[in-house]
Amino acid sequence: MKRRFLLIATAAVAAATAVYAPVSAASLTVSTPSECSPIPVEAPAGAEVESVTAVSRPAGTFQVPGVPPLGGFPVPDVPARCEVTVTLTHGGDHARVRVWLPDTGWNGRFQAAGGSAYAAGDNGAALSTGVKQGYAMATTDAGVGDASTPAGR
Repeated sequence: MKRRFLLIATAAVAAATAVYAPVSAASLTVSTPSECSPIPVEAPAGAEVESVTAVSRPAGTFQVPGVPPLGGFPVPDVPARCEVTVTLTHGGDHARVRVWLPDTGWNGRFQAAGGSAYAAGDNGAALSTGVKQGYAMATTDAGVGDASTPAGR
């Protein structure tokens, strides 16, 4: 069941990134910020979308939450971005998908970030670093919590 739910969460990432198209197909960079607003996301069969939020964040330093080695450090010079969060449910599981989209300087590429071993997701370290490099970034906690949240929440 967890594997199926992970596939559902991955589909939500694709839906969230498809909604916010900060660049035209003919251009690989963005010169003006795009609108950052929540949009309707269609859930894959057997799942429900609990919520979709979109928050516009200004450029600056992102403070990774937590304590070292997983967090507790600043990431300077993170560009302005749109942070989209989609929360899905399937059979009692709840998964959160986060997508960060740079307002300007998108390199035309997408990158997914995740944990390792028994940790899923990202506490913002990889998301902020990837956006600094121009990537549209995404991660999911796969319904088990992310790198800064113990499994079982």
